[in-house]
Amino acid sequence: AGGDVDIPAEIVGKPVTCIRDSVFFRNTKVTSVTIPASVTTIDGGAFSECTSLTAVTIPEGVTEIRDYTFEGCSSLTDVTLPASVTKIGQYAFDGCKSLTSLTIPEGVTSIGNRAFIGCDSLTALTIPASVKEIYIDPMGMDLVFTDTTVLYVYPNTAGLRYATRLHKNYVLIEETPDYGDIDENGELSIMDVILLNKSLLGGATLSDAAKANADVDKSGEIDTTDALNVLKAVVKLVTLPV
Repeated sequence: AGGDVDIPAEIVGKPVTCIRDSVFFRNTKVTSVTIPASVTTIDGGAFSECTSLTAVTIPEGVTEIRDYTFEGCSSLTDVTLPASVTKIGQYAFDGCKSLTSLTIPEGVTSIGNRAFIGCDSLTALTIPASVKEIYIDPMGMDLVFTDTTVLYVYPNTAGLRYATRLHKNYVLIEETPDYGDIDENGELSIMDVILLNKSLLGGATLSDAAKANADVDKSGEIDTTDALNVLKAVVKLVTLPV
């Protein structure tokens, strides 16, 4: 196969759910791949060393970018990862020197050894707060990211701990609470009041971001005073801090 490859969703009436290990290995003629939504598994090395591959979109349902999946894809410039991905394996994008941008989805928890080594054109990469594990070299070297890639990391996360220990080229993202927005939907409403009161009564659990939004008096604690202030803000009696 070569050029633009369109993988069918079905073959003889059977759904295509898996792209097998190394199936396109060293296929230098493939330039783009369309993967159907029926595919939930892409085995390791599936597109390794496809040096002419420039673009690929991974469908919803795929949960893991396995070891060596795009290793050595030197012409790859555009990859879209779905929100379903939770793990990026070792060598996953190693040697993708033309890759200019990539978004690691919220929900990814693990990034493996040499996952982004050799991504010389990847100038910036945001490590989501969901990432709990990034490979640590026993010798204390950064063997996951290329030195020139600026890592954007969040406070109190594995990304920040990794960056301060091994990757000197990083930027800390300072999160500003959106006070009063307890349900994190981008607006202030009576639903925020209800959710905050439920949490105070033990009937709801708030995320860390929601807790920061709930502490509207900046006291360091969430209490009935905060709930009252949110209610007042909803009915336009007070203006919450920004």
